[in-house]
This record gives sequence, C-alpha cells and structure tokens, in this order.
Amino acid sequence: MAAKKKAAKKRAKSPKNTKQTQTKASRAASRTLRNPKATNAAKTAAGSALSQTGRPARTGRKAASAAGRALGGDKTSTSGRRAAASALAQTPRHGKRTKAEATTTAAPKKKSKAKRKAKKPSSTR
Repeated sequence: MAAKKKAAKKRAKSPKNTKQTQTKASRAASRTLRNPKATNAAKTAAGSALSQTGRPARTGRKAASAAGRALGGDKTSTSGRRAAASALAQTPRHGKRTKAEATTTAAPKKKSKAKRKAKKPSSTR
C-alpha cells in the first residue's frame, strides 16, 4: 500500500490548470488572427489563447515568449494585447521563469568601462 501512495505522489508533479480563455479574449484573438497588420508574435499568442478556449490547457514556452514580445511591442493592437495577456496568464509556473517573464523583468544592462570613462568630464586646471 505504501508503494502505491508514493507512486501517486510522484505523478502529481504540477498543479492542474483551471484557467480558460474567456469570450472577450477569444474574440480578440480571432480579430488578431484575421488582422493582416498583426505581428507574428501577436498572432502566435492569439493562436495559443484561441486554442485554449473552452478547455484547460497550458501555454507553451514559445507561445509565452511570443506573448511577452507582443505585450512589449509598440505595434501590437489592443485586441492583440488582450489575446497575448490571456495566453501569458495561462503559462505554468513551477518556480522557473519563462523567456517572456525573464525578458520583461530583466535588469538594465551596465555600461562598459570605455563608455563610462568617455562620459566623465575631464578635470583640467
């Protein structure tokens, strides 16, 4: 009996995803996919969000990365952003950050020593 309980614990690795794309986000995703001016990232995120309509599925790493790019891009429409946000909200979180999360919360890059030296005013007397 104890072996069966241990095996059941091992199988239950990740929590069940109960989130599903709602009607508003589904319509936005459909609009984004039909929009000829939509970016590839927005279309990828919209496709992921639309595929999760009515069923509990998870957004993959590539789609999550595309959703992050779509949210960060200035050319993404409102409906594209809504679809991307829906897809990104359904990414699994197991303590690991997806590429989209890593790029949106990245620390600012440090300037190289040469650039810092070039910007310092020279003190000539």
